[in-house]
Amino acid sequence: MINFLLLQVASLLKLTLTPFGYMYGVVRSLQRKQYSQYALDLALSKDRYGNALLGYAMNDLLIKKNGYLFGNGLETISSALGKNQQRNTLTKFGKLIASTLNKIDKDHCIKSIDNTVNNQ
Repeated sequence: MINFLLLQVASLLKLTLTPFGYMYGVVRSLQRKQYSQYALDLALSKDRYGNALLGYAMNDLLIKKNGYLFGNGLETISSALGKNQQRNTLTKFGKLIASTLNKIDKDHCIKSIDNTVNNQ
């Protein structure tokens, strides 16, 4: 029950503080000529959040039985896709997503493997 309450508080704070925090961060990072790093940090954070949030859905839709599981909030979606790509456990839909990312950035999913908070 306590985890549910903490989730509700965190969700409320995210909803109310995100616009202010984002605009403030953009202005300050531009002033310090660090916007590229700020954008990368936000992208990785959102990617990890997406992995935690969508883990169950991605496990059902993107991987075959015995695939490497999504859902680890310390790991990016691309890393989990890359691990499944290596194991040949992606579904057709999973392969489509991995292929799209790999077209944007050559070998993106494989290069993203183990791109976790602890390994950066």
